[in-house]
Amino acid sequence: MKERFRLNPTPGLHPEITWRHVDTIDSTNATLLATDTPLPYLLSTDYQTQGRGQRGRVWSNPEKSLMFSLAFALPITAEKLALWQLVVALTLVEQFSQTVDTQAFRIKWPNDIYVNGSVNRHQLPSHPLQSHQLLGEPLSQKTAAQWGKCAGILVENQLGFRNKVVTGIGINLAPVALSDTRYASGYVDIGCDKYIWLVQLVNSLYAAWQRFCEAPYLDVAAYAHYDLLAGKMISAVDSKTNQTVAGVCLGVDAQGALHLSNETGIQVLTAAHQIQWEE
Repeated sequence: MKERFRLNPTPGLHPEITWRHVDTIDSTNATLLATDTPLPYLLSTDYQTQGRGQRGRVWSNPEKSLMFSLAFALPITAEKLALWQLVVALTLVEQFSQTVDTQAFRIKWPNDIYVNGSVNRHQLPSHPLQSHQLLGEPLSQKTAAQWGKCAGILVENQLGFRNKVVTGIGINLAPVALSDTRYASGYVDIGCDKYIWLVQLVNSLYAAWQRFCEAPYLDVAAYAHYDLLAGKMISAVDSKTNQTVAGVCLGVDAQGALHLSNETGIQVLTAAHQIQWEE
């Protein structure tokens, strides 16, 4: 693990946050979970050798991306962390929208951000060295032509003597070549230095975390404004039982659960469900 620089204090970064950047690391999340650090703590990197996403998926590692993890003390119950993941997604998509006015951003429940306006599906050649991606769910041809995944979130906790929550985030900042054309990717066209932007994102996330610890809730109305799935036909596979349920997505409730309506009534989905959707 080669350290490039340590920025603390950093101009513009909240003075309570310690920031460490390394060129290469196995996983920013795994490192923060296993290491005693002052809290809050920011760890960023240019390359992850063992990055991971939700349910063990490959975590993005394109050349031009932003990869970082934030570690906070955990004064709330672990049950609230699923809701925190949605708060992170909402905070990020609001920041993305403020930074870029030529792209539209939406949240794909529970932990992905999609973009309309920079989808790159077939133009870039596939190459083995470029096959590390932010993978979403397989998309229909019509959907993939409009929306691509530009960011992913992974929230994990370490209970016991460390008692902390680690939020890992990967953001594509340039087109990504995909080896699997069933998936669509997108990127955030920020138009500025990515580390200056990182400071802005981290400050917003830290402020959101402080508010969340005081009152752990999701602003459902704000979330609905960026909800990619609401009103769409979706199917959901329970990763524990492998059972599939389909219907029209009604949106997210205050507890962060996704509601689906079909002929049998209202179904309440948890983060254990894998979602696919149609336009």
